[in-house]
Order: sequence, then structure tokens, then C-alpha cells
Amino acid sequence: TNDDVSYLIPPIHFLKTGNWTHGGDTEQAHYFRPPGYGLIYLTIYRIFGDEHALLTLKLFQLLLFSLSVYWFYYVLKTILPNEKIALLFSGFYGLSPFCVGFLFYTLTEGVTPSIALFYAFLLFKASNSAENRSKICYYTAASLIFSFLFITRPALGVFSLLLPIFIIHDYWKISIPNTIYKLFFFGLLSFSLM
Repeated sequence: TNDDVSYLIPPIHFLKTGNWTHGGDTEQAHYFRPPGYGLIYLTIYRIFGDEHALLTLKLFQLLLFSLSVYWFYYVLKTILPNEKIALLFSGFYGLSPFCVGFLFYTLTEGVTPSIALFYAFLLFKASNSAENRSKICYYTAASLIFSFLFITRPALGVFSLLLPIFIIHDYWKISIPNTIYKLFFFGLLSFSLM
């Protein structure tokens, strides 16, 4: 699409000039797109080079989407009473042209649904973990993934509300001060990339 360039030029411009812009010489050149997707492309570009970067980016998006089908299934299996329904909806998600349509575009739409599902998956894994150490590891990962999701697609910041809901659900009855500490710590972590 015509938007592809606006996501791919800033990382290349950054490598050449040290400035994260779309190459223009106006003040707005610095604020063209959120940097999350560009950081994915920058990483791939640095590892695989100019010749293979776009193909590798699309393969990365396909891999991420493939994993997200399982993450979606896990979340649904956790909240729905019937595992067959979770499997049916996951199959629909994984095979639907509506869901796979953006995978070959170099846009945030190619990765944000998968990242959002990974965030939800980690929250449910944390909540379902019996061991406190595992819970903390999953909540830490979820916080970091949300932080990246937020700089990729700021409109999905509304999903930040899920983290305190899960933490309160898991810890409030055990210890209110500990819950408040966890809300503060994981909240800071969730917005650490801003």
C-alpha cells in the first residue's frame, strides 16, 4: 500500500543519518509514525541486510500470526466452557481471509493483532500459574509486550486496563500492599518504552 513507505523509511533513514524521520526536513518529519513496527524492520534489516529484509519481515509476520492462532486458542479455551468452540473460533481466525489479509503488507496491521494476542496469552498464563515465580515471569513478559504493543499501535493502549484487572484478581485477597506494589511495578514496566 502507499502507507508501506511511511513505516519502512524511518528505520533506513535512522541507519543512514541517526535520525528517526521519514526523510523530510520539516518539524513533522519526526512524528510521522509510531516507532514499534519500524523497530521490528530495523532489527530485521540489520540482521538480514537490504536484500532480504522485506521477505524476512513478511516471513516474521507469518510466523507471528501462526503462533497467534495458538495464543488465541489458549485464551478462548481458558474463558469458554467448551474446548471445541475454542478450536472452531481459532480455526476461523487462522483461516479467515479477513484475519490473514494484512500479513503480506508492511503495516502495523500485519503484527498488532498477534502482539495483542500474545499479551492476552501471557496474562492468562500468569493467572493460571499456581507458582508465584511463574506468575511474576508471565506478568513481566506481558508488561514488556504491552509496552511494545503501545509504541507499535498507540490506540491499543486501552488494553493496558487488562493488566491491573488480572493482578488485582490474582493478588488482592492475598495482600493489598503487595497488590499495590505489583500494580505500580508492572505499570511502570508496561510503559517503559515510551
